[in-house]
Amino acid sequence: MKYVRVAVATLALSVTAAVTLVPAASASLPQTIMLNLSGYHVTFHDRLVGGKWYILTASGTGSYFKPGLWTHPVLHHHRPGVVCGTPEAAPLFPTPGATGKVGVDPETMFARVTTRRRCQRDPLPRTSRRFQLNNGSGYRHPVTLTGRYTTPRSDHTYSYAIHGLGRRLRARVLDDIKPDNYGAFRLTLRAAVPADCASRQWHNFVNSAGRQMFADQAACEAGVS
Repeated sequence: MKYVRVAVATLALSVTAAVTLVPAASASLPQTIMLNLSGYHVTFHDRLVGGKWYILTASGTGSYFKPGLWTHPVLHHHRPGVVCGTPEAAPLFPTPGATGKVGVDPETMFARVTTRRRCQRDPLPRTSRRFQLNNGSGYRHPVTLTGRYTTPRSDHTYSYAIHGLGRRLRARVLDDIKPDNYGAFRLTLRAAVPADCASRQWHNFVNSAGRQMFADQAACEAGVS
């Protein structure tokens, strides 16, 4: 019996070692999921391969306020408010339930309900970092392939370089009160290709520590091939 137990233990260690040596699963790409602004987070199905580069494209618009506040901007304790910025009429991707005007996209805030004084002090549009991604190193708002935006793109679509760490990619929006939100962001994940390095986009291939990963376009193209 002693020798049987030793053999079984040895087999178990061999299996464990074999599992440990298996590389992170390759993601079945492209993948598209929807991030509802009233939800907490969404997760892509497969793990990203460690060391590989991916492109996450996010598009859509939404609101962090109830629909009625856009037409009757009354704040807490019945304080009068204003619509700051220029909202759009409806979300690009409606969600079930209430809907109305919108003021945010994945990269910018272009309208909101606030006080007149705050609107004057912090005018819109501007960059917003509420949309966040987590590749396994913690949530952050990365720079788009074409840099920061202070005004929204007309198509409300932005792309980000994501460094694989062998874990699943998650996405969320930061907001203290989510149930009154509406609208969604459509997120599509694909493998990076050399063309993503063109037009100085290689500058924005940044790792989780915020360090630029490539010295020039040629290094970027070789790194994503």
